[in-house]
Amino acid sequence: MIFLFFLSGSIYAQKNATEWNNIGLSNYNNDKFEEAITAFSTAIALDNNQTSFYLNRGNAYLKLQKYTESISDYSTAISLSPLSVNAYFNRGGAYMKSQNYKEALINYSKVIELEPTDKVAFLHRGLAQSKLSHNKKALKDYTAALSLDRYYMEAYLQRGILLLEMNDIEGAFRNLKIVIKYEPKNPNAYYYHALCNLYEGLYSAAKKDLNKVIEIDPQNKNAYFKRGVAYYDSGSKKKACADWNTALQLGHKSAAPTIDKYCH
Repeated sequence: MIFLFFLSGSIYAQKNATEWNNIGLSNYNNDKFEEAITAFSTAIALDNNQTSFYLNRGNAYLKLQKYTESISDYSTAISLSPLSVNAYFNRGGAYMKSQNYKEALINYSKVIELEPTDKVAFLHRGLAQSKLSHNKKALKDYTAALSLDRYYMEAYLQRGILLLEMNDIEGAFRNLKIVIKYEPKNPNAYYYHALCNLYEGLYSAAKKDLNKVIEIDPQNKNAYFKRGVAYYDSGSKKKACADWNTALQLGHKSAAPTIDKYCH
């Protein structure tokens, strides 16, 4: 039996591994990620055979963008529980965050092997495929997610974005309109719908979409920047420069050189 002593010299409390894990979860849920890691580490020191302890600490590391540490914990969880869907899925997310898309793809594929009806795994594998420029495979994964849930709006959104990148504007419009219909306060749906309109030279429609984005998300620097483009290309230089200045104030990286080139 292990006794925990505090610096005061007295025994403050004798806690078991589960209790320390619960303390870690409480800290995690209150966004105290460093404290959560300390508690989870104590739990692991007391019992290093619990998959959930490593998963929990890995999640806390992930919140702090400590990807190497989170991947290590998820890998330990997998070594303890080789069929842990959560461990593979979370490790895939850590690899995505660290831009290791090939490893992310492998982990999401394992999730799908273990849970063939997991729509979220198909969506995320599609995102990894897209990052690797495997566009047809990404489309297939998004479509698979929708075959599992025809109201899965994130899959329509991502499929629409990908189709836009592939210059299939009609297909992009079709998918994004579905998201707008069912999620009328989704700023991303309006934003990418606006990009489709810009691609087609439909500046009034693009501005209407971007107005909606800014109404929903007033700090959206990309919406201001693109609305500036729509204004400029439709002959409203003054309004364009005003939007680009707002985008600049919000931190858009392309705003300053655009203002230098078109507003002086």
